[in-house]
Amino acid sequence: MKQKNMMKSMTAGALAILLCVLAVMPAYAAFDPPMPWAGSVSGGVFVADGQSELAIEQAELTFDIADLLQESYTDAQELLAYGAQVRATYTIYNPTDHAVTEQLATPMGTYPNPSESIPAGTDAKKFTVAVNGTQITPQLRHTFTHGTGYYESASNMQNPDVYLPDFGLAYLSDTLLSHPIFTPDAPVYVYTYRVEMDESEKEKNFVIRAEIPADAQSCALFIPWYAYDSASTQDTVSIFQTAYISEDITICSVGKPMDAIEWKTETNKNKEFKASVKQTSLTQMTLYEYVMLGYDAHSGVSEQDYFNAFLAYTDKYKREDSAAYNVGDQSPLPDYYLQPWQLFSVELAPGQRASVTLTAPLYPSLYDRYDPPIYIYAYAMAHKQEWSAYGQTSVQVITQHHLLDREQPMPHNSEYTKTEQGYHWQGDAEFPYLVFSTCEVQKPSDGSTWVAAILLILIILFLFIVYVLPWVILALVILLVVFLIIRAVKKRKKKKAERENLAQVASQKEEEHAEEQENQEKQE
Repeated sequence: MKQKNMMKSMTAGALAILLCVLAVMPAYAAFDPPMPWAGSVSGGVFVADGQSELAIEQAELTFDIADLLQESYTDAQELLAYGAQVRATYTIYNPTDHAVTEQLATPMGTYPNPSESIPAGTDAKKFTVAVNGTQITPQLRHTFTHGTGYYESASNMQNPDVYLPDFGLAYLSDTLLSHPIFTPDAPVYVYTYRVEMDESEKEKNFVIRAEIPADAQSCALFIPWYAYDSASTQDTVSIFQTAYISEDITICSVGKPMDAIEWKTETNKNKEFKASVKQTSLTQMTLYEYVMLGYDAHSGVSEQDYFNAFLAYTDKYKREDSAAYNVGDQSPLPDYYLQPWQLFSVELAPGQRASVTLTAPLYPSLYDRYDPPIYIYAYAMAHKQEWSAYGQTSVQVITQHHLLDREQPMPHNSEYTKTEQGYHWQGDAEFPYLVFSTCEVQKPSDGSTWVAAILLILIILFLFIVYVLPWVILALVILLVVFLIIRAVKKRKKKKAERENLAQVASQKEEEHAEEQENQEKQE
């Protein structure tokens, strides 16, 4: 009975492990190697103030993938020679009974893997705007963005709070914007603290903590992102930092100065630790002066755009119901947080139409660990809710490569029609980004098949060793025992036969000897 139960358990265990292997294999097959770099998003025509009376009757997008982007460029002329581009033509109509002038904006995707030898804006001339066939010179502006890079995951790209490029348009203004606390003239107090380990201590790493009274309605604290404590409340900001022998910490208070801070030092195991935390400097300035510490006058970004982008930056990284802002302890905004825009105006009489054509280079994301590589392209679609009406979108992809069915492309690959030049799609663009990926072959190799095969072999080997090998060994032992028994029996029979043969020979010799004696006696 016990043996039957054991056999059932072993069989169930083997089956469970096999099912786990079969479940894990698709996950390995869908695993993507990391990208060496992500591409950038350009295109799309947005309404600067977020709402328009005008309508888009139709949109025609042509992706001409004449060239494949290299992993990097070190020469500006080589980058300018790169020929892949998108051309988008929007037919805009005025359905009202009065003239409408609308300011429009299109984001400029930038070269995603900049080199120090290639100045920013080198490819700016590739981003063009034409109205009714005449190229115009749009106004260059900048807003805050979460980064110009993108990932092709449909679930991520459908999150407008994180990935839509027009997030910063709400902060686009020709004047300096203000918040209840963040006004250009608001006082900023920059505190610097020096943290040093006591010479008697032998620990190298320790933790410092502090509870800073801060009313979220009257002040804001700019603290290093790594020093924020989730225990912070609306009236108190809790901070901590792991220090190594000695550290410097900068905290900026906007609106009013901070009271003296009571610092606590301890080991990583919450034990008391001797260390000193001393204030080394205090500098006062206005918020505008503080923000402009990071401004580069040669960057091509206007002062008001930079200041307003910083306000958008603080709004994004404000801790809910807290005075804490995880914007770091330095004011400069990274270049990739500044989204360049082309702003231009169209003026249409009642019933009038205008053709707006945008061109931009295509900078895809690249998966070079596939063989051959995979290129993923994205284009920011115009928002239907910004227009009084929105017609159909036509997409032409000119390429000799294959479209790949990856990460729920928008639109789905099955909706494209194969053409002599590549692929064509037409329909309602209900998605924030148009995304598709191409490759030289339909099924590029990424190594995951080998991983799954090796894993399966290891699991089968494990199952064989645990559940099969013991029975094989037992069978071999039984066969060996049977063989030895049979051999012993045969050997015993052979010895018995030999003894019987010897006995027979001896008996025959005795008979012969007796017969000889008998014959001798007769002769005598």
